[in-house]
This record gives sequence, C-alpha cells and structure tokens, in this order.
Amino acid sequence: MKEQTSTKIKVLFILDFLSHGGIERLGFDFLNYAHRDTQFEFILVNFENGSFAAEFRKLPIRHFRFLKKKFIDIKVILKLRRLIKKEKIQIVHTHNIVGDFYTYLACLGHGSVKQIRSVHSKGNQGPWHKWITRYLLNSHDYNVAVSHSFRKEVIETYDLKHTDNFHTVYNGVDFSRLTPSSSSIRAELGIAPETSLLGMVGNFVSPKDQITICRALKIVHDQNIDFHCAFAGKDNGVDLHFLQDCITFCNENDLSDRIHFLGLRSDVQDILNEMDIFVFSSYSDTFGIALVEAMGIGVPCISSDIPPLREITIDGKYARLFKTGDPEDLSKHIIALIDNKKELEELSVTGKEYVLKNFSIDIHSKNNMDLYRNILED
Repeated sequence: MKEQTSTKIKVLFILDFLSHGGIERLGFDFLNYAHRDTQFEFILVNFENGSFAAEFRKLPIRHFRFLKKKFIDIKVILKLRRLIKKEKIQIVHTHNIVGDFYTYLACLGHGSVKQIRSVHSKGNQGPWHKWITRYLLNSHDYNVAVSHSFRKEVIETYDLKHTDNFHTVYNGVDFSRLTPSSSSIRAELGIAPETSLLGMVGNFVSPKDQITICRALKIVHDQNIDFHCAFAGKDNGVDLHFLQDCITFCNENDLSDRIHFLGLRSDVQDILNEMDIFVFSSYSDTFGIALVEAMGIGVPCISSDIPPLREITIDGKYARLFKTGDPEDLSKHIIALIDNKKELEELSVTGKEYVLKNFSIDIHSKNNMDLYRNILED
C-alpha cells in the first residue's frame, strides 16, 4: 500500500437527479454516514433538482448544483472539469448515464482522476444508449454492481471483456429511519388486530408486477380467508395504465374493500411495521431494496424467485420464494404462511438478523470506502 499523507482523499459524488428514488435514497444515506470518516472529503454534484433536494442540502458536505439545460450541456461539463481541477479531486463516483458521460468528458486529460460507476439498472437498451454504456463501462477504473447476479447480467448484456475491475457492493439501508411513529394504517383503514395485513411498497410499473399479487389474493379471498392488503406507491408516469389495471381487477372481483391503494406515502415505516407479511412480486430487479427494508424490521416476506432476490434471500432461506408471475403459486405461499405462526416468527427473527448483518448502511459505506482506498493503490 502506498504511504498515506495527512491529506484527505477527495471524492466527487455525482447524482443526476435529487428525486425520491432508490439511487438517491442510497446516495443520501451513504453520504450521511460516510462523511464522518476523517480520511475522506466528499463533494456532491447534481444536474437536476427534485423532491429530495432540500434534504440533500442539509448534509454537512459541500454541494454544487450544475443544473443542465439540455442533454449535452457543454457549460456544465466545463464547470465540472474546473471543479475537478480546482479541488484536486482524486475519485469521481457516478451512478447514472448522464453523470457518467459528463465525467468522462470532464476528466479527459486528467489521467490521475479515478472513475467509478455504480450500475443500479440497465436502463434504456436502445442501440446508441447501449453502445455508449458499453464504451463508458470499459473506460472506468472500477465498475460496481449491486448484486453478483446483476453483475453477471451486465457483463453479458454489454459483452464486457475486462471484468477484473467489476466489483459487487450490496446496497445498504439506514434502518434507523424505519422506526415507527404513532401513525397506524390499521386504524386508518379499520383493520382489526386479528386480521392478517399483507402489503408491498413500490411504485406501480409493470416490472414490479403488483397485478400478480392482486390475482393471487383473489384466490385467497375465494377460500374465505380473512386478510387485507395495502399497496404503498404511486403511478410514476411510465406505465400509465398499470395502476388502473390493478384497481380495475380488484373492483371487478369484489376485492376493493380488502385491497387498498394508498398512493405515495411519507409514513412507509409505520405501514411496514404493522404488516404481517410483505410480498415482493417484481419480475425485474437488481437488488430488491424494499424487500430488504421489510426483512430488516422483522416482517416475514414472500418474494418472486428472480436471480437477484434468490441471492439476497440465500435461495429462500430467509424468505419464501414463489414462481415469478404465478398467482396460483403465490396464493399457496400466502395461505400457508398465514396459517403458520411458527414460521412467521422464525422468518421474522432470522430474516431480520441476516439483513442487519449484511445490508446495513454502515456495511455498504465501509465497502464503498474500501473500494476508494483500493482504487488509489492500483
């Protein structure tokens, strides 16, 4: 290892947007934890504001807002270049395609600046987007995937030839923000304490596949089992029909008094803490942060069996797995779990213990900072 001086390692952390999305939440929690490490100095740059901007401004780090006016904004790229040079930035860590592209251009001629890209999703798979993503991934000093199975998928999708610099760092959750308050979703919806409350947290886009949960609950309802289900999440403007399809299905099958569409909520921690079973039905995911949050506060979980979720649950050791997109199989798992108080307790205890040991924000942050140290050694 190279001898370290007393000078802090300067990391430029770039987020394209400051909306309340998963990448932004992870970035906020990471910076809120990592800034305490005296070996590092973090500087944040974003290109577009959003609903999370006010909270980011409260972080005790320097924050530059280079708001772009078009997709390729030369003025913003030059501002970024000047900042990197003036602050003697050693590492730039990006999370989205725009920040990645802008960093690549801004760092041309600055050979000493190390570039890291965390890949959270594959995003747009159009020809141009796919080509530029492959080019940028091959140009980085390090790439980071959020799970081993997603790393494999990215390597195959973009036909990456050099993979020794492609690492896995699992996402992390700040579980302190999931401490319940005095709010009660059961009281709000009039759900009796003895009635099983199921639910899912996630915006309504087709890959989250909430319709499979609705169809499974129709089967459960037909067997005269007492339950309610709460969906927390909104129509995010991508699949404009999907939320309405779920609502229509419930209305047409006499489920509207049992299945509740809550929209975007600021009290998700309270809703989760009152659930008996969390169901995560996604057929396309890279890590499953909502599943990890539920497990981490002790909610027994049922998840689809896609590779990243198999990985996160250790092949169903810490959550039941159902056949992705199969409402009949999901209904069997729901019925079996509702009637099995012993398994509910076991999943609650073992799932929580496992998640807290592996997916907390402090573990995620330490793994990221280890990468920062290693990249300066290479």
